[in-house]
Amino acid sequence: MAGSSGSIKGVVLRSRLTYVRENMGETAVASILVRLPVPDQQELSRALPASWYPFEIQQRLDDAIAAEMGIGERIFRLLGEQSARDNLASSHRALADAPGDA
Repeated sequence: MAGSSGSIKGVVLRSRLTYVRENMGETAVASILVRLPVPDQQELSRALPASWYPFEIQQRLDDAIAAEMGIGERIFRLLGEQSARDNLASSHRALADAPGDA
């Protein structure tokens, strides 16, 4: 990953697509994917939960989701909440479910 600013687990990428699928449907997922470069589309179509991917893919995916959803910066909090629900270990789940802002 030369030139990469970091990496992200596939499970996080999949969580973002799950959020869109559950809230806007498969058509919205398809619309988001076509906004991305073809190599990103290919990576996302086969993203494995335990594999690592360049952080830039998540950045481009998030930008595409934000553009498609049309709710501004609020989408990033919603995506983070979905990721926490999907990915936090059970010992940390209580923290994610606690009321109030962190």
